[in-house]
Amino acid sequence: MTPVVIDTSVAVKWIIAENERYVDQADNVRSHIKDNVIRCYAPQLLLYEIGNVMISKQCTTSYMMRALKMLHSLPITFAPCDFKLAISSMKISKENYMTFYDASFIALAKSLKANLVTDNIKHHGKYRGKEVKIIALKDYR
Repeated sequence: MTPVVIDTSVAVKWIIAENERYVDQADNVRSHIKDNVIRCYAPQLLLYEIGNVMISKQCTTSYMMRALKMLHSLPITFAPCDFKLAISSMKISKENYMTFYDASFIALAKSLKANLVTDNIKHHGKYRGKEVKIIALKDYR
């Protein structure tokens, strides 16, 4: 099974699809996760970022509860930011002039020898390393 790291720009489309692009591709990712076609990982940060999006969109408490339940029901391994991942994120951030947040997704993919699927190519595309293949969500099949 192929290891894949997803970022928040993918998962948010499962929760708030209105005015989002590449929703069909994001749904394909979710189907592949559910069907065990891919082994999915994400930093725990993803859950906090999703929560922030739902708060900013003024989602109801019941909607947020259902969304968080759905996320937790998927076979996604949420990785904590341990010291090793934090150091790797910091190095990637500084070397590639990107936020620590964005670098944490790349650092996790690097540690797992996984691909990173994102609709955040503007930011993740700054990564100059060769260890992680970054797949634009629009190209996900």
